[in-house]
Amino acid sequence: KVADILKGRLLVGHAIHHDLKVLYLDHPRKLIRDTSKYKPFRAAFGGKTPGLKRLSERFLGVQVQSGEHSSVQDAQAAVRLYTLVRKEWEQTIKLKQIGK
Repeated sequence: KVADILKGRLLVGHAIHHDLKVLYLDHPRKLIRDTSKYKPFRAAFGGKTPGLKRLSERFLGVQVQSGEHSSVQDAQAAVRLYTLVRKEWEQTIKLKQIGK
C-alpha cells in the first residue's frame, strides 16, 4: 500500500535510505531528494554528511531533535530544507540529465 502511494512521486527526507530499508521499499533514485546527500549542504559541513539537527540549525534557524524524538518534526524540517533550495537542486538535476 505504501509503495502504491509513493509510486511516481518525489520523495523528500533526510538519510531516507534508512526509512526505505526498514519498510522493505525501493524507490527510483531520480525521484529521491535526500537532504543528507545534497552536495551544497555537505559542503557547508566540510564535505561530511550533516545531521538533520545541525542542518536545521544552520539553514533554518530552528532546533529539532531536542528532547523527545519526533519523526513528524524531522520530516517537516527535511521538507523545509528542500523547499529552501528546491530551484537550485532541481536545476542541478536538470543540467546533469542534459549532460548525459
